[in-house]
Amino acid sequence: LSLAPGAYRLTLRPDSGAASYAFRFVDLESVPRLAPGALTQASLVPGEAAVYRFDAAAGEAATYAPGDIGRFSGNVRMFDRFGQSVSGDNPIEAAQEGAVLPRPGTYYLVIDTANDGVATPAALSFTLRLGAPTAQALALGALANGELRADGTAVYRFAASPQQWLWLDALADVDG
Repeated sequence: LSLAPGAYRLTLRPDSGAASYAFRFVDLESVPRLAPGALTQASLVPGEAAVYRFDAAAGEAATYAPGDIGRFSGNVRMFDRFGQSVSGDNPIEAAQEGAVLPRPGTYYLVIDTANDGVATPAALSFTLRLGAPTAQALALGALANGELRADGTAVYRFAASPQQWLWLDALADVDG
């Protein structure tokens, strides 16, 4: 949430009857800063989220690589400073292919763990890497097809000679 200074009121309503709940607001300016490429370790109670921030240049690819995730399950997400998702939801135990970051600035990595009913803290570890997006080689005239990454991109590299004109022949509709 991006809120202007002031007083706010939050109302929770169950679909029916009484319901239990628990939540917290996290000040994104106070979350730990990640050191890209370094192993990060955390201790969480299942059901809590670990939130981190990191700075990146436009066009860099951010890759999440799980280490020891112990008994945790849940999702990993990345957001820009405007709250826009840049990675989609990905399982905590799965490596996340490099999400290409659209603009320079601060990004947030959220590891949202599922509540397993055990209130005992447990350790998890992961590494966030930043680098150039992985590009597939593309020969002019060759068919390129596949699935877009979770961040909605596909990256190719190819060579063109000076003054060469190219036509992009879109052979299939892409959702989104």
